[in-house]
Amino acid sequence: MDEDSRRLIEAWLHVAEKEAPGLNPPLDSFFRFMALWVAFNAYLTRRYPCPSGDHNKVREFARDESIVEFHQYCLRDQDYKTAVQRFRQGVRDMHARRDDIYYVNSPTCFTEVMECVYHVRCNLFHGDKEVASERDRVLVEAAYRIVMDHLKRLLKQSRE
Repeated sequence: MDEDSRRLIEAWLHVAEKEAPGLNPPLDSFFRFMALWVAFNAYLTRRYPCPSGDHNKVREFARDESIVEFHQYCLRDQDYKTAVQRFRQGVRDMHARRDDIYYVNSPTCFTEVMECVYHVRCNLFHGDKEVASERDRVLVEAAYRIVMDHLKRLLKQSRE
């Protein structure tokens, strides 16, 4: 990864890690995930330039062997594992207004995990997540944890 790209991604990652003064914790969770997604999207665009559309880039990411291996490693951490398990109840595809629900049936299946993460992102960015909803906050925080762990590792590797 080139230096300019890494600096851009790290800047957004830094925003995502900071608590926003004056925002209550539920609202802060939503904004931190939005900032994190900007960083993640910048990474995806640079790493996977060929597939068009964010959804296809997320799918490529979820199939990347080294990333899947890191996911398996992360499942040893109880907080990460809990974040993954939050998606067992499913994430509805609200943007398409269909009855599609994405589940994590097996925590080891990273494509299922990232499909849920992506739909949390879609629902939030397209106005279908409610700040007052405890369930929405829990899903956003779970997605945040998963993406943050992967993006931090990838940035660390790019510096080595």
